[in-house]
Amino acid sequence: GAGKGTVDNGTVSFNNVMGVWINGTSDVLIANSQDTANLQDGIVITASASNVSIQNAKISSHPGIGLSIEGGTGHSLQDNIVTLNTQKDMKIQGGTTTMYGVANLAGTVEQTGGDLNIYFDAVASKFTVTSDYKLAGGKLILNGILDIQNSTGPGDLVQTAGEFRNQFAELTVAHDYQVDGGSAYVNSSQNHISGKLLLNGGLFQLFSDLTALAGVHIGTGGYLEGYWDTITGNVFNSGVISLGKASEVGAGELLYIEGNFTQTSTGRLIMGLSDVAQDMLTVSGTATLAGTFQLVLAPGFDPAPGSEFIFLMSNEMIGAFASIEPPSGWAAIYDPVFGGGDFFGLKRL
Repeated sequence: GAGKGTVDNGTVSFNNVMGVWINGTSDVLIANSQDTANLQDGIVITASASNVSIQNAKISSHPGIGLSIEGGTGHSLQDNIVTLNTQKDMKIQGGTTTMYGVANLAGTVEQTGGDLNIYFDAVASKFTVTSDYKLAGGKLILNGILDIQNSTGPGDLVQTAGEFRNQFAELTVAHDYQVDGGSAYVNSSQNHISGKLLLNGGLFQLFSDLTALAGVHIGTGGYLEGYWDTITGNVFNSGVISLGKASEVGAGELLYIEGNFTQTSTGRLIMGLSDVAQDMLTVSGTATLAGTFQLVLAPGFDPAPGSEFIFLMSNEMIGAFASIEPPSGWAAIYDPVFGGGDFFGLKRL
């Protein structure tokens, strides 16, 4: 009925509740609820709770937070609608939570801790966010689909800390994905950003293809690691782009940019070279060069004098790297390619 229910222990099922505080409990099921009471918060799962399952619930119209997960373990969410709550629709502060089903919907989401796993079980689960998702701690794990829309807000994914892992799933962002800190691991070919990918801080590891219609912008504190990927969109580098880990040479990573590449005076491009493989950046459009190129050699590898290696190819090349940081005894090469295009390489003296 109306009001706020408190459960202390045991296994309890709720139907048609209008506000629940779950504290010190285990095995709690809230199903098919229409939680639209004018309470401060809708459903609060405290750090001492465990195995709380919320299914097919509608949580809305609270002046505070619609669904707050403060901690605990083994929680699950399935096909819930959490919208129109004034302060925040969903806030995840701790605990471990798995999301199932294809009809999960929330307006504004903030995660400051804990783990949220959008699950894959026969079919991919889907979480639709209609305003924005702010990741400030914990782990956001995609084995299913995260679709951030702009129907009720900016449509941004903003990461200031924590860990984002798109393992084998789909990410769609209606506006910008902004990374100011933390780490991102992207290993799925279905990554579509309608605005910008803004890398202002932290580490962004790209193991698969990515589209950013308004470009990838790497600020002075940003760091992108690329592993055999295609980026569709222009790339602007004022920070660091490393093909693979700078400390692990020899894999022969290839980054393809379907667009233009611009490196500013503060930018750094790092590539590796070994006796069996080398890294390569290919740009379909124009490469505008400045800043630093850094070559990392595999331990013990010293090419013979006169050896030449191409590291960057583009349709057109403007400018040059202001600083080359290979070991001593190397010279930069900038030449047109027969049949069109330009390349940058290094020659062992």
